[in-house]
Amino acid sequence: MKKRILLVLLAALLLSGCRDWRSGDSALVVPHEGQYTQTEPLELVLVSTYEQIRSTLSGMADGAVASCVLGVDDYQGDLEQDMSDATVYALERDPLGAYAFSRLTYRFDRIGNQNVVLVDALYRHSRTEIEAIEQVRYGSAMDRKVAEALDTFAPSLTIWVSGYEDTDFAEKVKAYCDENPDKIMEYPSISVEIYPDSGASRVVELNFNYKSSRDSMWNMQGAVETIFASADGYVSLAEDEYTKAERLCSFLLELFRYTPGQSITPSYSLLCQGVSDSAAFSNVFAAMCRRAGLWCQRVDGSLNGEDWSWNILKVNDTYTYVDLMSGESYLGTVFRGDKDMEGYEWDREAYPECQVVWPTMAYHPPAEETEPASAELPPAETGAETEPQARIETE
Repeated sequence: MKKRILLVLLAALLLSGCRDWRSGDSALVVPHEGQYTQTEPLELVLVSTYEQIRSTLSGMADGAVASCVLGVDDYQGDLEQDMSDATVYALERDPLGAYAFSRLTYRFDRIGNQNVVLVDALYRHSRTEIEAIEQVRYGSAMDRKVAEALDTFAPSLTIWVSGYEDTDFAEKVKAYCDENPDKIMEYPSISVEIYPDSGASRVVELNFNYKSSRDSMWNMQGAVETIFASADGYVSLAEDEYTKAERLCSFLLELFRYTPGQSITPSYSLLCQGVSDSAAFSNVFAAMCRRAGLWCQRVDGSLNGEDWSWNILKVNDTYTYVDLMSGESYLGTVFRGDKDMEGYEWDREAYPECQVVWPTMAYHPPAEETEPASAELPPAETGAETEPQARIETE
């Protein structure tokens, strides 16, 4: 009954204003009337410790609550100091509070015969944005969330990361885009905000800016995936690594007569328009190889003084270089060794020794042993020489 009467008094006094029991100034508690949301004030929250104040402020941030009334008649401790410390913690050290609050103010008042603290909050983010935050651990779980956002061309991603470590998100995004040209249609520009500035638990806000519309990128992704699937099918019946690699090279070289050029949609421009630079070509070839079960990666360096990229490929335990963008072949093959890389400059020590690979290096599984056709066959004579079985090479 007492609580109900107090709440009625709260409603009346909050509409008319109330007098500060220390300074005499008036204060008005109102809902959060921001651009995005409008909330009701919390009911009276009775607090008696610093931990309870901190918990209440965190609850305000979690629910995007604009105003809160703390009942402090039974408070144990230095209320003024604890309110100051709790406010600083909410704004500067609590991950959710640092993300959500732009300002947090309070004042001491009286409502009837009740001593209270009125807390008002202004928000830098909407309730919808706060509710969209996903909690993950640093590492593979965080990487998967970033990948999902990039794969679906999401404009933003906000995650609450536990066990946080300093990360160059721009470099992480670029590396993922390089490795997944079948999914990424445009490299977004990225802005990063991290709340708070330090600590093992932080809220990371990533905003991705694309020049192409989301619908157009979905359409591009569908067209690119169709070509990747065609490449998958083209090599699916090949049993050895050499044949797989050779077919992928042929598939890409016969698709277009390529025109050098840069594009904001690198894989789409390469596979659907025949326009590419060496980096985009190397990324697409590496991705096709990986989908075919081949080890392949991009190599960055220069060709005749110009920035250039190509691939290093592993074929049956032999490393070889491939540069499809150059449009040249050596001794009738696109596979090159270290001695065939005239005009190229790169960090040779960072990569294993490479050599040309040939069709004769294709892997052939050993023939299955068969039982003798008849147990009546005479045993071979001692010391008799036998002709070795000829090995049949297949291309």
